[in-house]
Amino acid sequence: DFKVAGTSEGVTSLQMDIKITGITEEIMKVALDQARDGRLHILAEMNKALNTARPELGEYAPRIETIHIPVDKIREVIGSGGSVIREIVAESGAKIDISDDGTVKIASANAESIRAAINRIKSIASEPEVGEIYKGKVVKVMEFGAFV
Repeated sequence: DFKVAGTSEGVTSLQMDIKITGITEEIMKVALDQARDGRLHILAEMNKALNTARPELGEYAPRIETIHIPVDKIREVIGSGGSVIREIVAESGAKIDISDDGTVKIASANAESIRAAINRIKSIASEPEVGEIYKGKVVKVMEFGAFV
């Protein structure tokens, strides 16, 4: 069993499983020559179908984006018992992984799912800025103000 992978420039990896104690240099040379011919043929056929990379990922291609949040905001993004992060996952459909250093990885096959999750995480983790307009839900009104 002999597998060779690579580009038009050369071999990038190979795997060989043999049941005998060894092979000659000549056998290896012939095998690598055949592998090169096969690799170049396959690459040429692939190039006929698509000779340049697509500008966008396919609709169902898995995607992953990484953002960073302040470490002191991790608790807010996760929420009590994981309630906030579970809600974000349920609403967006994305998978979310938060590391202790504030690195957040968001994965989905849908770019809109990732965008929705990122927007929600950033809205929780960002500091309010004077002059900015924010959307929120008023949950209670008191004489001194409102709870949003």
